[in-house]
Amino acid sequence: MVITKETYSEIYAIINLMSENLRKKIPSDILDNIENKRDKDRFIQISNIENYEISDQANQLLAVLYKEYFATPEEKTLIDSKEKIIYKRRQKEAYQKYNPYFKFKK
Repeated sequence: MVITKETYSEIYAIINLMSENLRKKIPSDILDNIENKRDKDRFIQISNIENYEISDQANQLLAVLYKEYFATPEEKTLIDSKEKIIYKRRQKEAYQKYNPYFKFKK
């Protein structure tokens, strides 16, 4: 996945809404990377995060940040389990869709 400058700008704006305690959980090199890669000409103003529609790409990146830096060990285990289930389901769907045995079977 290629992360766009717009996504970095969106993530930057969302991180700036976080409390200092939460921001401190994210390593400074990650925060620096987000700040350096964002579109500095684009300023995103988020007044109410509950009503803000987060882009799919930003949502995915936030999910990674959450899992890596905010989730409890129990939450990480649950997330890993769900990711494995989704991965296996996608593998099965791809196998059924692209396997020549299924494709030419009538």
